[in-house]
Amino acid sequence: MTLVKIYSENNPNKVETIEDFASIQKTLAFVNIKIERWQTQTGLANNAEADDILEAYDQDIQRIMRNHGFSAVDVISMHGCSNLSKEDLNKSRDRFLDEHKHSDDEVRFFIDGQGLFCIHEAGKVIQILCKAGDFISVPANTKHWFDMGANPDFKCIRFFGEETGWVANYTGDNISSSFPKLNDILSPVA
Repeated sequence: MTLVKIYSENNPNKVETIEDFASIQKTLAFVNIKIERWQTQTGLANNAEADDILEAYDQDIQRIMRNHGFSAVDVISMHGCSNLSKEDLNKSRDRFLDEHKHSDDEVRFFIDGQGLFCIHEAGKVIQILCKAGDFISVPANTKHWFDMGANPDFKCIRFFGEETGWVANYTGDNISSSFPKLNDILSPVA
């Protein structure tokens, strides 16, 4: 289930949790984050090729590309990452965990699995647990970080304004180290 956790940027121990999707949309609209639920394509196999995935979601993809002026789209799959060493996997994860901004919107649709977007705006840290069927659009120049978890398990369609993809402009703020990670959200301590 998609959920949002809202913290004061100065207090990671006090949290408000929102689970109702309409309330999530309304809350995120205040910081210009757009989230939608897309109809998942049930005919796709778990191991479907990128071209098949892009074809299955073509109508939504074309709408988003027109609305945002994107020029490229791809599919990223992080399941088990058996082709990466633990060290390379940790390096990959760590570069997304540092707070950064992009000069382009960061837009993803989760085909399956999950990931945690963390937005740092207006004195708040807003964590958005995205699951299969979630579309999220984070506007350009929004301070954020992303956690794919210790054992990444997701497949996403990503949209780009430039063929080279996003370039992270790191803020140098280590705020992300003070807040829960994806694994903490998925397995809260009782």
